[in-house]
This record gives sequence, structure tokens and C-alpha cells, in this order.
Amino acid sequence: MSTLIKGMEMPHNCNECRLCAFIPVGDYGIHRKCLPLNANAEITIRRVDCPLVPIQPHGRLIDADILAAKCDDPYWCVWLSDIDDTPTVIPAEPEEEETK
Repeated sequence: MSTLIKGMEMPHNCNECRLCAFIPVGDYGIHRKCLPLNANAEITIRRVDCPLVPIQPHGRLIDADILAAKCDDPYWCVWLSDIDDTPTVIPAEPEEEETK
């Protein structure tokens, strides 16, 4: 299962990421750690195995599998009311709803 963090912008490197932490090392040292990966963070780049993925601008995202389960006729099976009634998985961002 994935988690969406609303309002979080995609960081360009680990140093900008809110999911990385400063860990004290010894008396004066500081270590940067990626919390989701439990690994060393990079300062100037994003790690190749970074678990964050961008979500493109979108409207309301629904569960298409629910619509597919209603289809008896593969050529004509989805009504607009079916789309309206399908649960929202990820809601549209407010500024994206305004442009529609």
C-alpha cells in the first residue's frame, strides 16, 4: 500500500526531502539518513532507489477496477453515473479542480 503526502513537492535531492533526518554522530558529527529506506541520504542528488514518485497534475482519480467489474458488454459498459458513483482514490488538488 502506498501513502500520499498532500502538499509535498518532489525534492530534487535527499537534502531537500522532508523524509530525511539529521542523526547526531559522536560529539560533533551529523549524519543525514533517509528514513523510508533506512539508509544514508545523498546531499546533492536523489538516491536511485528513492521511494518517492511524482504524481502528475490530475482531476479526481477513481478505482477503474470497480468500473471494469460492472462491464458485461466490452463495447459499451460504463455510464457517466457509474463514473460519478465510483469511489475516489485520490482527490484532485483544489487548484486543479478550479481549472476544469
